[in-house]
Amino acid sequence: QLNLLGLLSYTNAKLQDDVIIGAVNYVPVAIPATPTSVAIPASTAAPSIPAGETYFCNPLPTTLPTAPGVYSYNVCARTAGKRVVETPEWQIGGRAELNLDPILFGIQFKHVGERFATDVNDVLSAGYTTVDLDARAELPFVGKNTYLQVNVTNLFDKRYFGNLSTTINAFGFNSSQPRFTPVAPRSILATLN
Repeated sequence: QLNLLGLLSYTNAKLQDDVIIGAVNYVPVAIPATPTSVAIPASTAAPSIPAGETYFCNPLPTTLPTAPGVYSYNVCARTAGKRVVETPEWQIGGRAELNLDPILFGIQFKHVGERFATDVNDVLSAGYTTVDLDARAELPFVGKNTYLQVNVTNLFDKRYFGNLSTTINAFGFNSSQPRFTPVAPRSILATLN
């Protein structure tokens, strides 16, 4: 007996709003020399990083305040309309099982599309495809409901990141670096149940 199972998933999840990621204290002694409606550069050390992922949520004043003191201005990250972190647009998978009583063979695959590791979508993790094999042999001569199970995971020994520890932005104001967890290499496990 042959059993086939397939999976196709498309996700178009986008963030709705920008988020506040911190604040800048400002002591007004003079009007800023540059307009504050422009974006804060994401990184001056890495020109390959697109600028403009952070900005002042409200522009700095164009006139000096009448009361002296320190004023705080929120800084926002451009997350509205960006894809949700660790959520691929496409996932595809399938499984085939062949039952040759008393032995059951199985093979399965999964493809996960590329995923972003930050809310502003400035770090992208590549997609991956993995294949697993399994076999199960019934052993009634050893005991009732006894079987030998053999599993081979990550058959082609692919290297990819299974889990992403996400953050709002990886570059620029109040940034932090996301962490990536690699998957285990090919492994073979046999169990007697």
